[in-house]
Amino acid sequence: MEELLIVGLVFGAFLGLVLSFALITFGKLIDRYPDKGAEKREISFWSPAMFTRISVLVFWPLFIIGSFMVFLQSRFMLVGGIALITGLILFLGTAVVFSAAVFNMMATGIKGSDASNPIQGLMRRIIPSSSIRPGVGSRFRSTGKSYRHDSPGNRK
Repeated sequence: MEELLIVGLVFGAFLGLVLSFALITFGKLIDRYPDKGAEKREISFWSPAMFTRISVLVFWPLFIIGSFMVFLQSRFMLVGGIALITGLILFLGTAVVFSAAVFNMMATGIKGSDASNPIQGLMRRIIPSSSIRPGVGSRFRSTGKSYRHDSPGNRK
């Protein structure tokens, strides 16, 4: 059992390193873009680069605490440590996805109606409107008399 925990912690640490590096990189890239038409972004405690560094610096001590909790003899601490590590990895993953979306919107300069609804702009890139043909592949059956039951709509 202990070997499985060690392998899981090594995998979690590797995933945490990759996500930490990606989050810091996105923070630096987002920080390069000016805010609201200004020439340069104001560097403060809450700027993207600094905030991602702080998030990563908070992540690693909590990850070490969760790793320590996993190896204690109590079942309660084992479950708590696994939950803590899982939550931290999910936090970093969500932060990386959100940062990638923000960077994508800033880099492409989406303005107007697409800025209020980023999903619509994203779906236009993924599914071009020319590939969607209405009526093709419809699941609805024709409304005719069924030969079995003599009732409309039950044609097989």
